[in-house]
Amino acid sequence: MSEERETDGVRWYQVPVLWVGILALTGSILGCVLTVAVSMRHADDALADVAPGGKFQMEPLDASKDGSRDRPEPQP
Repeated sequence: MSEERETDGVRWYQVPVLWVGILALTGSILGCVLTVAVSMRHADDALADVAPGGKFQMEPLDASKDGSRDRPEPQP
């Protein structure tokens, strides 16, 4: 009964799966930070070429062709 299991004595830093998880988490957070930093440096000039005025000239999904709404407005 005095036999030790193989997992006894294994320190947390000796588990390879833990290091893979730490690297994946760190990489994804670093990727998010870099994406925000790069997007803040560059101007939105390309958006003005694609959609002048910031609108894409699309109708809302709930609007019909004549501009009226399909469902009636609620009465106060």
